[in-house]
Amino acid sequence: MKVAVDSQVFRNDAFICYSDEDKDFAIRLEKALRRHKPLRSLGLDTASLNVFRDTPDLANTEYAQIIHQQLESSHKLIVICSPDSKTSHIVNERIRRFAVANDAQNIIPVVVNRNPNSGFEMEPDNLQDFPPALCEVRDLGIIPRYDGFDLRKNDVENGSYAPAWYTLLSCIYEINRSEIAREEKRKQFIHYRRKVAAILNGVLLAFIILSGTIMWQQVNSDRIARTERATQIYNLSRISSQENDFLKSLHLLSEAIALQPREELRNTLFEAVERYQPASRLTYIVQHEGEILGAQLNNRQSRILTWSDDNTARVWDFNNGQQVSKSLQHDDAVFGARYSSDESRILSWSADGTAKVWDAKSSQQIGSTLDHGAGIVGAAFNNREDRIVTWGEDFVLKIWNAETGRQIGKRAEHDGWINGILFSDDDSRFISWSDDSTARIWDPATGKKIGRGLFHPAEVNGARFNKSKRQLLTWSSDGSLLLWNIKTGKARRLHIEHGGEVIGAVYNKEESRILSWGRDNTARLWNIETGRGVFSPMRHEGWVFGAVFNPFETRILTWSFDNSARLWDAQTGKQLGMAMKHSSGPNGNDAGIFGAAFNSSGGRVLTWGDDNTARIWATKTGRQIGAPLQHANKAGQNREVKGAVSNDEMTQIFTWSSDSTGRFWVSPIQKSKPAKAEIPRSDLDFPLNYYKLQIRSITGTYLDSLTTEVHAIAPVDWQIMNEEYQRIAQEHYLKCKYPEANLWRKLYPEDAEKIRPLP
Repeated sequence: MKVAVDSQVFRNDAFICYSDEDKDFAIRLEKALRRHKPLRSLGLDTASLNVFRDTPDLANTEYAQIIHQQLESSHKLIVICSPDSKTSHIVNERIRRFAVANDAQNIIPVVVNRNPNSGFEMEPDNLQDFPPALCEVRDLGIIPRYDGFDLRKNDVENGSYAPAWYTLLSCIYEINRSEIAREEKRKQFIHYRRKVAAILNGVLLAFIILSGTIMWQQVNSDRIARTERATQIYNLSRISSQENDFLKSLHLLSEAIALQPREELRNTLFEAVERYQPASRLTYIVQHEGEILGAQLNNRQSRILTWSDDNTARVWDFNNGQQVSKSLQHDDAVFGARYSSDESRILSWSADGTAKVWDAKSSQQIGSTLDHGAGIVGAAFNNREDRIVTWGEDFVLKIWNAETGRQIGKRAEHDGWINGILFSDDDSRFISWSDDSTARIWDPATGKKIGRGLFHPAEVNGARFNKSKRQLLTWSSDGSLLLWNIKTGKARRLHIEHGGEVIGAVYNKEESRILSWGRDNTARLWNIETGRGVFSPMRHEGWVFGAVFNPFETRILTWSFDNSARLWDAQTGKQLGMAMKHSSGPNGNDAGIFGAAFNSSGGRVLTWGDDNTARIWATKTGRQIGAPLQHANKAGQNREVKGAVSNDEMTQIFTWSSDSTGRFWVSPIQKSKPAKAEIPRSDLDFPLNYYKLQIRSITGTYLDSLTTEVHAIAPVDWQIMNEEYQRIAQEHYLKCKYPEANLWRKLYPEDAEKIRPLP
């Protein structure tokens, strides 16, 4: 109806103003007001109310002037008051504009907030819910309040909010609220009496038809909503995959699948899962009480030795993760440990200034403790393993009898940090190198220096014998590499030098070439005869941390601080394929692949690094195989995978991290069979509500729904979760329609074959 006041005709009975966050309530209120039929008994027109609902998102467009005209031609201004509207520039501007064009007393505040107590009278001193402009232009009296209103459960007009509804109508019609309430209740009673007979006569049929219709509408509406939400999550997963965060992408896909969207989108999601689904399963987690500093796999690949800053070294069964015998105890961080060649003994050394020899089976100490007197940063057996050399934070080397633990001869010294040692084949001498710019040769029987030092202009970072042990290669922070004749002590500098510190170097098998890498962001291949580069430097965008030949020396693998590993043709130096990149990690600034290795055939590459993941890559394509092998990683924490070891085929991998855990992964080699057209690549009938559980169990990670970050599951929690998944997955596999596409079968082929062999 059109309202006339003092000869002015208003186009709208009410203009509803609100912030974007209150849009759903404003829509609900608009519909209720449009439905309302004013009563003749109160002298009101029987037509419906003319209500205009604001559109804040159009406030700064060409439609703004039209909205202003609607506002200024409205009799009443209904302001949805909430903490959001209080700070809304648009809401405050609407109030001031209306107050200028109309009477400010025609502004009707309607309070909506999350407080659970509903009512319709405001407390005099409670102004936190009101826009400042409203308090400026009018006094606040009795107002409708919709405290704790739930859009899913409550009605604007009925129930506990009926008093607020009556107050709102009385403000619009300018009629006493008690009269409105009385007439509204009378109208409801008359309406109820007229309807009851018809309802009773057709109740059974109506119930069947209506319930079926409502149920179908609810199911269909719910399916549409879930499909829309799944589509949004799918788009997020695509963004994550573009950022090389495949594990996050996989978790997002599992979240979308669990929503059980419509079939068309579901098929798209399954196709995406196929690209990122795990190729490795987490089998067990071992736990230290401190950061794991290193690990060694024994020759039989049955035991894994770890050491930690929790003052222990420990031996674990490589197949099941159970600790073998007791921990090897020191009084401070264990900086390293090594098996003897026959694996009967373990040598460990510590910041407590001691080294110890242990029986590998019983974990009992053998002989006396080797008391170096300062923190030991390195130790090594000689080739016969009857001597041990330790070197420490005091720049001193000491020689010990490996059986008795007694010191032999004099101590040997450098003038700076000692970076490593090497024994000659016959154990007649050993070489050490140091930050004091020298490599030195020592007699292991007496500890005396042999000959002059081998000098560089800067720190000596490493050294390596050739096969005959007659030639020694050293490299330095000054960017140079030197080849030394052990007998004469003379060296020659290779003609091509790095532009920065050389980090490492290796010979090829024929010892005709040297591969080196360093802080000038390059790896370089040199011809030993000429001392010249074989081809142009292999460049990264950050320090090159390492490089290695593949087993056939046809390719070179490099890895770098630039967060990538790269493959190069060993004959031409050209990069092969795309760079193999890790993600940037949760802090956004994590960078660096710290290590990499080929498997025995050269068909796979394993990398690990600063984003606390290890990853497997196919060398033919340069593509990642499955999801990353993830350790605990949270924003604000500097976590990184320190290292990894694997069996020859790279089907069993052990990774360790600064998160204090070691994780064992199994990556079965899939037997390739000709694909059958009628068989899908994904197990389409796997229970969708267990899809998230499947991904969590296999990867040992979960997606934080608030931060959308991927975190590792605590070992105890993962163990419980994995047991539940194994039960569900095996029950499903016994009856699944697509066993060849079943992910559990792919990752547990031996177990699957036992309970349901494939034809």
